[in-house]
Order: sequence, then C-alpha cells, then structure tokens
Amino acid sequence: MQTPADIFVQWLGSRARDCRIAIAVDGDSLLMDSGVLGKTAVSDELGRAWQPVVFRGDDLAFRLRFRSAREQGQIVIVLAGSRTETTRMEVFWIADILAMNEGGDPLDISLPAFFRRICPKINFPAAPLRRYRDTLMERLETVPSAAAKIIERWGRPDDWGNGQIAALALLAGYPKLTLAEIWPDETHGDEFVAHGLRLLLGTPSLVSDHTIMREILNEAAQPQVRDSLSWFNLPPADLAGYLVLRLVADQYGLQNPTTQLIGLQVFDPQMDLSNLEPLAMRVINRLRSSASIWGRIEEVADAFLTPRRLDRVLETLTPGVPIQKRVEYICRANAVPLIAGRHVIHILNAFFTKPSSTPIDWVAELKYVTPESPRSSTTGSIAKSGLSLLRAIHRIERSLTMPLPAFQHPEALLEWYIESGHHGLELVVARASADLMACAEPDLVEVGQRYLFGEAGDTDPAPDSLRGRVCERLHQIDGLLADMIRPNPTSFMQGPRSAASLIHEKLGDCLSHVPLGNMDGRLWILVFDGMRYDTWDEVIRPILSAHFAVDVQPFFALLPTFTLHARSGLLGGCLPCKGTNRQGEATANEVILVAKVLGLTQEDAKTRLRVVTDADTTAALMRIGFKDKDVREINVLIYSVSDDCHDFSGDLAAFNHRIRAAIVGDKTQGARGILDDLLARIRPKDTVLLTSDHGFVELLKSRAIPVTLDDGSSSGDGKDVQTRYISGTKGIGKSPLLIQTGNQIYQLAVGYEWFKRESTRASPRYNHGGCSMAEMVIPGALMRRLTGKACRLTLENIPAHITVEEDATTDVVLTLRNAGNVDMSVSLGVQDSLGNVLAKQDAPLPVGRKLTITSQVTGRYLQTAAREMDPQGTVTSVSIRIQHTDQDGRMKDFEEGTVVIPVRVKPKPTRLETDALKSFDDM
Repeated sequence: MQTPADIFVQWLGSRARDCRIAIAVDGDSLLMDSGVLGKTAVSDELGRAWQPVVFRGDDLAFRLRFRSAREQGQIVIVLAGSRTETTRMEVFWIADILAMNEGGDPLDISLPAFFRRICPKINFPAAPLRRYRDTLMERLETVPSAAAKIIERWGRPDDWGNGQIAALALLAGYPKLTLAEIWPDETHGDEFVAHGLRLLLGTPSLVSDHTIMREILNEAAQPQVRDSLSWFNLPPADLAGYLVLRLVADQYGLQNPTTQLIGLQVFDPQMDLSNLEPLAMRVINRLRSSASIWGRIEEVADAFLTPRRLDRVLETLTPGVPIQKRVEYICRANAVPLIAGRHVIHILNAFFTKPSSTPIDWVAELKYVTPESPRSSTTGSIAKSGLSLLRAIHRIERSLTMPLPAFQHPEALLEWYIESGHHGLELVVARASADLMACAEPDLVEVGQRYLFGEAGDTDPAPDSLRGRVCERLHQIDGLLADMIRPNPTSFMQGPRSAASLIHEKLGDCLSHVPLGNMDGRLWILVFDGMRYDTWDEVIRPILSAHFAVDVQPFFALLPTFTLHARSGLLGGCLPCKGTNRQGEATANEVILVAKVLGLTQEDAKTRLRVVTDADTTAALMRIGFKDKDVREINVLIYSVSDDCHDFSGDLAAFNHRIRAAIVGDKTQGARGILDDLLARIRPKDTVLLTSDHGFVELLKSRAIPVTLDDGSSSGDGKDVQTRYISGTKGIGKSPLLIQTGNQIYQLAVGYEWFKRESTRASPRYNHGGCSMAEMVIPGALMRRLTGKACRLTLENIPAHITVEEDATTDVVLTLRNAGNVDMSVSLGVQDSLGNVLAKQDAPLPVGRKLTITSQVTGRYLQTAAREMDPQGTVTSVSIRIQHTDQDGRMKDFEEGTVVIPVRVKPKPTRLETDALKSFDDM
C-alpha cells in the first residue's frame, strides 16, 4: 500500500528531466505528517534532489526560502494546509512564483484525492474523511476491502455520507466484521437498541471505536427507531449498570422499578431512566440470549457497580433481607454474579461474626455450577470464590463433628482417613484462604483470617481457629496411629498396607511373569518423591486420569519417613536396613533391592532393568523432542515432586499449585512437564505402578518440643537431633515412639510435634521423617495407558449397611469420581425406602475429579399392632440412582444400576402405647 510520501516521490520522478519547479497541494498535511518535507532534499526515483519549499500562508518567509532553494537546484513547492481546517488556502500572494511551474498539473495529495487513489472511482466526501483521518491512515492496508463491502451493498458511492465513512473506518480496523453486523437496519426499537448495545457494550474489541460506532448508529437508524438513539448517548459503564440493575429489579418483582432505581441515587440525574423503561426488559432479554454478550455487559457494569453502590442497591431493593432470601437469589439459575457475589459477602460477614449461629448447610445442596462471571470482573468473581469458601468451611466443619470410630487395626484407620476426607482437610483450609483473599474486601479478609487462623496467621494458628481445630483433629488421629505402632513397630511395617508389601500387593500376578520375561508390555515403577496423598488425590490423579486408567489404594510409608530408609524399603519390599543382596549381605543399593524383589537374576538386572534417579528425570524434562532411547523391559523412574518441601515457605495451596505446574509443564515457554515425560515413555500395553516414598508435615510453632544438649543433641556421642526425629537416643519425654532401624534407634515426632534444638533459631516450614498420616499415607496406583475415549464413573465410599437410632439422623457420604478420560455431567438422586428425597445433585464432573455428596438418613420406625416392624412406615433402605453423560454427550444410567444400601433402625428401648394407658384416665 502506497503512503502519501510514496506517491509524492513517485510523482516527482515522473516530472520532465528539465523541470525546475513543480507544485504539490498538501491540503490535509499528509506530507507534513509523514516527515518527508522536513528533509533538506527529497530524492525522486531518478535520483534527482528536489528542494522542498512549503507555503503555509506566510508570504515573506516563503519567498526567502524559495530564493535560497533556487540557488541549489530543482524545487518542489508544497502548498500546505491544516490537519483540521477545511477552508481554502489563499495563494494569490505568491501567484508570480506559482506561475513558474514547469511540472504540469499540481499533485493533489489531499485526503479525498489520496483515498481516490486507493479506491478508484469512489467520490469520498471530504468532511467525514477528515473527521476519521487518523483512524483511516492507521488502517490503510484494509481500506480497499472495507470499501468493497460498502459498495457491495450500496453500489455507486455518490451519496456516501458520514455513516458510510464511519463504517469504512470501522470495517478497515476489523476486517472480519461484515457491514450487516455493524449497520443495524431493524425497524423495531428493542431490536435496534439490542443490536447497538451488542456493539457498544458487548464487543470488547470495539471499545476504542465507540465514537465511530455511535455515528454509524445515528446514520443507520430508520425513522421508526430514531427516538431510541438516546440509549447510545449514555456513558457505557452507567448504561451497563442500569441494564444489570433493571434486570435485578425484575427478578425481585419490584413495582415501579424506574422510580425505585431513580431513588437509589447512583445514576447521574441527567440520565433519564423513564425514557429507557419502555424498551428496557425487551432489550435485556435479547441481550441475555447470548451468554458471552451479557457477560461482557456485566463486566462493563462492574466498573460502575462498586461495593458501596451494590450495598445501597441491596438495602433499597431488599431491605432487611434474611439469609434465606439471600440464599434463594444465589441459587437462582439466572442470578446475576455481581448481585449474587454481594449476597455472598453479606453471608460471609454474618458467618464470620457469629460462626455458630449462621447456618450454611444450604451450600451442600447448592448446584455445583455457580454463576460464571467475566474473567476480569473482580466483583462478579466473588460469587464463585465466596461460594467455594463457604463449601470449604462447610466440609471442614462437618468433618470436625464426625466422631472418631474405634479402630481395631491400622488398616481400618487408613481406610477411614481417606474415605472420610480427613486427608484433604489441610489443603482445603489453604485453598479456603486463597478464596477469602479473592473476595478482595479488606474488612472481610481481616475477620475471615481470624476465623481461619486466629491473630497470628496460618503459620501459628490459634487453637480455636478453623485451622487450629483441624490440626487438633489430625493430631488426634496421628496419636491413634502412633499408639497402634508403639507396641510393635516391626509388626506394623510388615502389615498388609505397608510400603514393604506395596509392590507385591499391587503388581500381583505380573511379578510371576517378570522372571520368565513374558510380560505383556513393559513394567514401569514410578516413585514421586515426597508426594503427600492430598497432592495425589487433588492434583496429580485428575491430570493422569485423562491418559491412564487408575486403580489406587492407600498404603503406609515405612518408618522413619525420610528417603534413605523409606524408599529403599519400598523398592526392596523389605523393612528399612533389612535389604540384602543375593549373597545375604546387607545393602541399601536400590538397583540390587528392586531387582531382588522382582525376581531378576544378576545378569537379567544388567540387561532388563533400569533405575533412573530424580536427577536424571529432571535432566530429561529439559530436553526438547525427548525420546526414551534407553528404555528397558523394567524401568524404575524417580521424580522429585515435593521432596524439596524443606525449602518452600508458602502454604499448601501454593505448594500444590507449583507441583501442578511441574506435572503439566508450560507449553507457552516450551517447558516439558512430568506428564509429557510419561507420555513419551509409556505405551498402552505397559503396566505402570505409581507411588510415593513419604509425604511431609508442617512444623507449627506452637508444637515445637525444645531439646537441650542433655536431651541428646550434643555431638560426639552419635546422637543427632532433626526436626522430625532424634537418632541415637533412648527417648525423651513421656511414651516416646522409638523405631529400631538396623543398629540405630530413632525417636519419631508424632503428629504436629517437632524437635527444636536449643541452638536453632530458624526451622523450615515443612519437613518429614516422623509419624503422622501426612507423612505416612502414600498411594499405590496401578495404571494403564488409555488409547481412546473412555467414559467411566465410579461410586466410592459405599457403606455395606447403615445403622441409625430411631428418630436420629446419620450422615451418608458418597463420592462420585470420573475415572475415564472424558469430561461428563452427572445427576444423582438419593432417597429412602419411604420415598423421602435425601439428596439431589446435578453437576459437571471433569476428568479425574470427584464430587462428594452428603445426605442425612433419619431413622423412621413404625410398629404394627403385633409390635413388629412395619415396613410401610420404617426406613429399611437407601437407594442411589445415578445418570451421567457418555463420550457422545448422551445421558445414560450408571452401569451398576440403582445402588441400594440396607438400613437398620434401632428402635427406642422403651415405647409406651397410649391406648394401653387410656384406661387409667377413667380411674
């Protein structure tokens, strides 16, 4: 595309060789703005140097410049106009000099002439061209195609006006738009206004061109809709705010909504709301037919509807609204996120002020899908963050009210710990804190932080804070585990759920094929070093489930829970320091240990087995286009997932966010993640066992146990004090947990307790090596690579039966998990045998994610005249009906059908029949 300077130089080159003076007319300063006239000389295409002499109406100065330039060679006289003035230039003062012209007709480089060169045969009107001069000059490349769209509709452009030039400027800036999209031709007011608002408010790319759009709308308006043009004269934020509030007024069924909206005193007094009212709801309904358009309008309204204004709105429109009414609005399928978010803020404030007296049970029955808000909207996102916070609080509070059962053995404690969701409570608290910060209300954040952590914050939670109570519950569970271990640690570590038996338990029959070399595919043992079970459950499993079928059980890591002992025992299938080579000699060599547990001979291990350390897997992740050329029949890969917890100072939510980034990588930066590494190595027929060697626990300041030199921290006597264990001592304090590992005795810290040497000033936030469920519970996951779309739903935590006292209630917690690799939607209904609906939930369920539903069963009991249980009035069972979408998006029944759980109601020990006592009334 030629610029004005290009045309100027080309024109000079076409002048006769002996031409000494030529004239150009730059009426709109296009040449001046290009900078070409600022040069001492302009070279044409023939290499001739022309001296530019510019006339700006200054006769004397011009003549002096002309005289000087004439002595230097060829001259081009440029009659320069103004960028804004459209009046004629007075040149009769220099008529004598202009008469010297030898260059033929002067070059006309005005805006109309310039655009006629770009789009021949079009007679552009000068005034609108000058109005949109800057916009058009920035979009020169696309002006011809934009003009073609206009010509296609109106043909010859002799009658083009302001609107057509405005359309030309807009279409040139947005080549993908059509003329029909930006030029409303509707004859009904609501249709015309809705079309215009889609452009002005609902199209983010047009924000900088609102002035152009308004001119187009003014030109495009048919006589029938011209009285609706006042809609487009309002500031965008005010107009968007009005649309949102007018919708809310309609949702609340307000009488005289215009009067009430005016009474809010949030709009400019010059804004005539009564003029907007006749079309308001019809326009709003049209706009809401497109979720993206209405979402953008809410985003624009967000700048206008500040928290203070929203509070005024709620006080005026819903005075003294009880929490039930707020909940009703939040639960509306068409709730406005801005308003729902403000209701959530009020509910949170009430809850944090008096947690025990503000009911939030309703959040468990709330539809999983909350009103989505534009990504950049701060106020609107509160609906999502606030409800997520309330869900987290509700889950935690309910968990803390669960009674601790009596556990007969550690394996029962392990199963309950996972099924009850206690393994994830710490991460839920950390994510709740992030949701609280997302609410962006300083006062709310302050009172919410006190509820979550107390005055000292998350690193030292107060005992009565939510985190403090969670820690106390988990510490209690850890104490129960320690009590089971203390009498016979060796027996515990030889149990059926010990990491020492994990490889045998999970690989099962596969191990019999390993020595024979007739496995169907290769074997991979993946150790995610330092990974906690909550990280596995909430972060890693959902990611891997999109590519692998996963079958997992929880196991106990070996003690003490640090890598040297825990991983060697895991890979060797033995107790720490009990591993031996084939000659019976003690060894901690992981290659020898894993070869022995897999039944490989020494020669087979050299050719068929490969152990890749965490340093090697990290190096592989940095190689672009990685291919595993060294793959063998049996591969053990160590990945450093969270073993660097000692160096991390953020909370668990931040730590897991970082771990997730390490798993998926960063495609924008070309960084490969662990998932990329696995997919490059593992084939569909391969068998994969994924586990961890240990987890870690947070070292709370209030749980530190001071250790003096006399307690065993002195050097030179073989004693060593670490935060989670003391080695070389017979134990300090009451009932120490002692572990004999080889020739070494370790005293392990239990739960959140940790050892602080008197000489230590600082300590890491997280560490491992002791006895806690956070450190000891690890996954044992058997996985197979998926080759196509698989839609699979599992129902977990199904109790074999339910026992409940008469007229009492008991919780039934069910977990649905998407175990396939296709996102699905699920519908679940729970009811008892009497037809009472106990729970109903419709929700999306992404790959790998789980949905936990809690319902309450009431022990209804009725006797017959023969004092036998009457099934017509007694709850005898609970039925669960599930439907979910398949890989084609069609709804289907759960493959296991309707699940029925028997219920046994224990009748009250004493039942007085009123009929039997009636005769006493006559005495």
